[in-house]
Amino acid sequence: MLIGELNNLKKSINELISMNTFLSASIDRQHVLTDLSNINPADDLQRVLFEINADPRVVTTKPFAKITPHGAVGTEAEVFFMLGSIIRLTSIRRDEDQICIIQMVLCGGDEHVIVFDEIGLAELSPHNPLEVLHAEFQIENCQYGFVGISNWRVDASKMNRALYLLTPDPDVKDL
Repeated sequence: MLIGELNNLKKSINELISMNTFLSASIDRQHVLTDLSNINPADDLQRVLFEINADPRVVTTKPFAKITPHGAVGTEAEVFFMLGSIIRLTSIRRDEDQICIIQMVLCGGDEHVIVFDEIGLAELSPHNPLEVLHAEFQIENCQYGFVGISNWRVDASKMNRALYLLTPDPDVKDL
């Protein structure tokens, strides 16, 4: 993984992340660590192991499945995670072999993820919409996540409208 990407992930601890691709993952931790130990990364890369706690009793939908007999390596135990799976990044640490261990938890259906589809690409915008909107989600115990999926031009009125429309009514306990 690029060190810059890893640094961005470090800023997202305890936040929700929506996977924007399908993911095939090995269940055999030792096999993966052996493979990682044989890699000498370039200066701008870091060896990374993703640990995803995916408890089927917590997740009410089917965002993952064991695909061992059908996987890319028929003998390796594999799990397939669906596009759009929601995970919470819980910690990032280095082990004694300088492998970065990124721990995550697959979330159930009770987490709220807001998808804005009209905010534009951050790298094309004079005002980074991810940074502009990120402040809106810095509320203690906030249950919002953020996923940017469009290349439309940034329109602040649409962003504000989306925030207004998608902000849930407070519960009695919140009042």
